[in-house]
Amino acid sequence: MKIEIKSKLYFAIIFASILFSCNNKVYKVTGVETKYIKISEDLKGVEEIENFIKPYHDTVEMKLNKTISYTKGNLWTKRKGKKTESPLGNLLSDLVLEQANIRYDSLFSNKADISVLNKGGIRTSIGKGDITLRQMFEIMPFNNTLLVVTISPAKMEELIEYMVKSNGHPMANIKIKVANGKASDIKIGGHNYDENKNYKIVTTDYLQHGGDKMYFFSNPIKIDTLNYLMRDAMIDYFEKTDTVDVKLDGRFSYAK
Repeated sequence: MKIEIKSKLYFAIIFASILFSCNNKVYKVTGVETKYIKISEDLKGVEEIENFIKPYHDTVEMKLNKTISYTKGNLWTKRKGKKTESPLGNLLSDLVLEQANIRYDSLFSNKADISVLNKGGIRTSIGKGDITLRQMFEIMPFNNTLLVVTISPAKMEELIEYMVKSNGHPMANIKIKVANGKASDIKIGGHNYDENKNYKIVTTDYLQHGGDKMYFFSNPIKIDTLNYLMRDAMIDYFEKTDTVDVKLDGRFSYAK
């Protein structure tokens, strides 16, 4: 009996030692291996399921193919180099400011000064011709919401410096000219930039949380949430705008 108890105790101690050592062992990934697994090309869908899904699929396709506006020219977007101003970037930042201010005025009886987006957030371009609802999801596949942040003069200086170092991002109602690596001329709403003023900026929740390293939007003086998807703002604008004709206007440029 004593031998049996001792044996059980002995094995319990060994098990506990192993368990303890395992719990304190640090594992690190030393490599990743991938393996291609081919799925049969003869794999067929279930007819009953396909028939059930088809009406919903056809309805969605019909809605996505709906024409909501027209563009006279190609709305392209560039992401590299110093010539980052693009027709689509200008259009999106303009319409975001316009649509957001409609909502902002309705909710808070206020108006934002400028809008700031990010180049990387514009995922594709629009060719000359009809603009469809599908393209709204292709351009903006993320459910980013619009909000208005009020930032201090110090944060505004950080924003301007960021624009200079990053060769600009889509923005509206503001013009920045760069000379010798610094912003030499800044206009907001057609007026000279006020270094002592708090500015209200329409942007997305993604950027407000530091996306694309736009940390100047973090911890602002105030955040006004609009509960308005950027994609919905795009759709609302295009549905009320029969034809768009966008030109580059030098809102971000370099002195010659």
